[in-house]
Amino acid sequence: MGGLYLYGVIQSRTREEFGRIGMGRKTPDVFTIVVRDVACVVSPWEEETVPATAEYAQGHERVLLNVAERFTVLPFEFGTVAPGLEMVQRLLKSNLNKFRLALRKLKGKAEVQLVASWTNMKQVFEEILKEHHAIARYKEEILRKPPEQTYQDRIQIGEMIAEALGLKRASEAERIVRALRRYALDLVMEQPIGDTTVFRGFYLVKKDRLASFEQQLRSLDERFDGRFHWKYTGPLPCYHFAHVPITV
Repeated sequence: MGGLYLYGVIQSRTREEFGRIGMGRKTPDVFTIVVRDVACVVSPWEEETVPATAEYAQGHERVLLNVAERFTVLPFEFGTVAPGLEMVQRLLKSNLNKFRLALRKLKGKAEVQLVASWTNMKQVFEEILKEHHAIARYKEEILRKPPEQTYQDRIQIGEMIAEALGLKRASEAERIVRALRRYALDLVMEQPIGDTTVFRGFYLVKKDRLASFEQQLRSLDERFDGRFHWKYTGPLPCYHFAHVPITV
């Protein structure tokens, strides 16, 4: 056997077969290599490198989603390749108890991604002017001056608006966090991307509580009355909650 591409680790005492869904030009078979009660999900890998393309990244995720339908899975990072069978077996043996503990902690749980973005930025900026009188007055002063005299003023008011926008974003993100807190076990927040994004985070949720989480999200949407565009992705493997420091 040549190289092996590693997708993740599951709990299983027997070899599992997932079909020809693997990464690579020939869509290879995906199967497991077992050491006692822990197994590594792999597929043959003959290429020299792992291309960092959307196609390959989607292939990696496709396999993990398929595996997660039947098992709790500890995902490996995209691009993890072992030179052969012996290395995978050594990896499992060296980290057996760590994998068992992490799998036990994540059993019956899933990750969901949530992104909230303002739908009407004009309304948001109007609110900032109402809430921050100094900004509103400064804007009026700038409008009374000839444009060629306002370069530094425009830079300064831009900075003031950016600061006010950051405060508003943080306040509204906290309202989202509070509303969903008791429906999830954990949360990893990431920096919002772009001016319109208010909240970007990954929740760890019990699978039998996913329906309640989604219902609360619908209630939250009604409460905000169309203020946000929501992007909800899941259930996913626990990418952000499966941190296992491994040794070989």
